[in-house]
Formats: sequence, C-alpha cells, structure tokens
Amino acid sequence: MAERSDKPLKNHEPGQKQKRKGLGNASQKRKKVWVIILAVVLVAIAAGVYGFFAAADISVDVYRLSRRDFAISFTEDGWVIPDKERNVHAVFTAHIAELMVEEGGRVNKGDLLAVLCTREIGYTHAELQSNLASISAEKDQAMVELEAAERAYRRLKILYDQHWASEVEMEEAEKLLQTSRSRVESLAARQGALNAQLQTVEYHMENCRIYAPFGGVVARMKAEEGMPITPHTPLLTLYHQEKSDELKIETMVLTRDVGDIEEGMNVTLTYFRRDEDVEFTGKVIEIAPYAVESVSPLGLEEERVTVTISSKVPENLPITSGYRVEVKFITAELPAVVVVPRTSLFTYEGEDALFVVEDNRLELREITTGPRTRHEIVITDGLEEGDLVVLDYRQDGIEKGARVSWRTINSS
Repeated sequence: MAERSDKPLKNHEPGQKQKRKGLGNASQKRKKVWVIILAVVLVAIAAGVYGFFAAADISVDVYRLSRRDFAISFTEDGWVIPDKERNVHAVFTAHIAELMVEEGGRVNKGDLLAVLCTREIGYTHAELQSNLASISAEKDQAMVELEAAERAYRRLKILYDQHWASEVEMEEAEKLLQTSRSRVESLAARQGALNAQLQTVEYHMENCRIYAPFGGVVARMKAEEGMPITPHTPLLTLYHQEKSDELKIETMVLTRDVGDIEEGMNVTLTYFRRDEDVEFTGKVIEIAPYAVESVSPLGLEEERVTVTISSKVPENLPITSGYRVEVKFITAELPAVVVVPRTSLFTYEGEDALFVVEDNRLELREITTGPRTRHEIVITDGLEEGDLVVLDYRQDGIEKGARVSWRTINSS
C-alpha cells in the first residue's frame, strides 16, 4: 500500500482562494479611483480653457470716422465699340471653298476675305444657256409662222370683203393668227425668264469672291471652310477704328437714372486687369432719345437707354473694340459729411443701426441715413467724428455689450 502523505495540495487551499479574491477587488477599486481622478482633471482643464477663451476679447476691425466729401454716383458696365461695324454676307447660298482671313486679323479695303464654291452655279449657268438657245430657236421659228399667219389672214380678209371667202374660213384664219401670236408671246416670256435667271447666276459668279468693304479687324468669325452659307448668315464681322488713340464706349443706363446724365458730363472709366485696375476719364457725347427693354442678370425686365462715351486711350493700355469697362457716373457731391461702409449697417427693431466701440465694448447705435452708393452710405444723425464703427456686424461673437479688442482699417 502506498504511503499516505499528510502535506496538503497547494491548489486546493481554501484560504489561498479568498486571499486572491480580496486582492482582485482592491485592484479594481484603485482603477476606478484613477478614472474618476482623470475625469475630474479633464473637466477642470476644459473649464479652464473655456473660461480663458470666454474671458478673451473679440477682435474686430473698425473705421474711425472723419468728415469728408462724398460723391453720389452709380456704375454700369460699358463696352468699347468700333467707329464702324459691318457684318459681311454672301449674296447667295453656297459652300465656302476657301477662307482667306482669321478672327482677329487685320485687313485693308478690297482684301479678299473668302471664296465661295461655284461648281453648282457653273452647272446651272450651262443649263440656262442651253435652254435659252433652245427657246430662242423655237421663238424664231414661231415668229416665222406668225408672219405667215398674218399674211394669210390679210389675203383672206380681202377675199372675205369681196364675198369670195366664207365666214367659216375667216374665223379659222383668225384662230390660227391668234394661236401663233400666243405662242410667240409665251416663248418670249420664257426667254425673258431664262435671261433673268442667267443674269442672276452670272451676278453670283461675279460675287463668289468676297472682298473687305473697308479696312479693319476681323471679329466674330462665323464661317468655316466647307460649310454652307446663306445670305441671312454673316460670314464675319468687320470692326474699324478711325483713330487708334480714341475710344468710343456704350453703356445701358436705367431710365430712372438717365435723367441725372447730360451730354458733356465727365465720367470715370475703370478697366480691370489682372495685376491692377486702370482708371481714366471719359465724356458723355450722346444719349439715345429712346429706351429699350432688357433683362437683368436676375431675370427682371428693365428699360434702359444707350449712353455713348468718348475717351482717350491711356498710354500703354491694350484696349480695343469688345473690351468691357466699368462706367461711373457722379451725379452730385456732398461736402464734409460722415460716411460709413454699407457692410456696417443692419436693421434693428425696424430702424437702421450699427455697432460702435466704446471703452472696448460694443454699443448698438441707431442712426439716420442719407444718400448712398453701392459701397458707402451717408449718416445724417447718430454718429460723430472719431467714432469707431465696426466694419462687419456679421462676425461671430458680435453682440451688444461684448468686450472687444479692435484695430483701425482706415479712416472713413
């Protein structure tokens, strides 16, 4: 029999189990404590950050007001137009055999612009000549027959008057004479029609080569070689500028504004370039005596009047027909007034208002407005020189009483 050992097995000691279970519970409690501590620390940090930013000033851009002269004006788009413009057409329907110019090219008066295909016209011309020769021969024969019928009628008339010919014979002679005359008249009409067609075809053949009616620049090229062209569709447009140092500009002014414009008044013109905007002056030389309907970019129907402006070309400015410029009409000038940008204004309880900065806090100020342009507005009451007007009321955090820091953009 095997000897029994009194040494207990290690893995089956009940006291050991309870000891380990107690240690595990303690570890879990310590972890929970650290999680709570960490959460409290994070909340404290977040509260501190929030408090820091909440206490920080909002930075705003302001205008420091000063009185200055103010021009009441409005602007419209204008386009440089040529002194002379003409669409060049073909005089008949044909295919384009050859184009001699390109869009943007310069031509002199009488230069060849295009050649039209005349192959079909040549066939028509030959056919008309053949038909005309046939009709002419047939008409000559009909004239011989008419002369014979007239002689026979005269002889029979003499016999009839002497009662040697019957009335029936006389009627037949008259019928034959009338038939001969009708045939000659019909052939003559056909011959005339063929002659007219032949003259038209020959005119087309003479005009299959299209020449420049005057010197200028080729613009709006509509044609391509090989394509059919009709007299109703222009091949191209020619621009002609009399003087290279002068511009003529057209703009369309609303009927509500045209009453403030008169011939001889000066305007400001702006040509927008990539690197800079070029301003120069012009003078109104013509106001159309009538208005035309137009549609605005928003789809609204408007009545506008064409206003023509003359200007000298600024030195080294590459601008010519078709270029767009901005036209500024100054209709009145107000001396020494308070002016603010329109981005500052908003409506508060039905009144015009804006924000000003006083003691580094925002104050809402109700104001009374006067004349305005697209970018600025005159303030007639509610502001004084030196006031700091907030440039953009839509900025985040802008509200009455808010603490702000500010920087001056420019004097207004």
